[in-house]
Amino acid sequence: MRKPSIYKQLLAFFIAGIVIFTTLGGWISVQAETESPISPNTEQLNLVGDGKPFKPDDLKQSEKPYDGDRGIPRGIDNRIPMLSRN
Repeated sequence: MRKPSIYKQLLAFFIAGIVIFTTLGGWISVQAETESPISPNTEQLNLVGDGKPFKPDDLKQSEKPYDGDRGIPRGIDNRIPMLSRN
């Protein structure tokens, strides 16, 4: 019988170590998860609002901010048309 090469043994131990380390790391991370997700009770937060989004008084906005442009690409249009939604 031929004696196995020391490099093959080292490679086998290295691979086994990586597998063991990965397995233990996954097991530890699963053990650290909480049992139930934390969701705050919104009634206890006492949020005040009228349901409208906040808009600063000094914010200037035109009716048509992109007049005439409409988001059409200039030059070569290399988009792929969606012919079906499968």
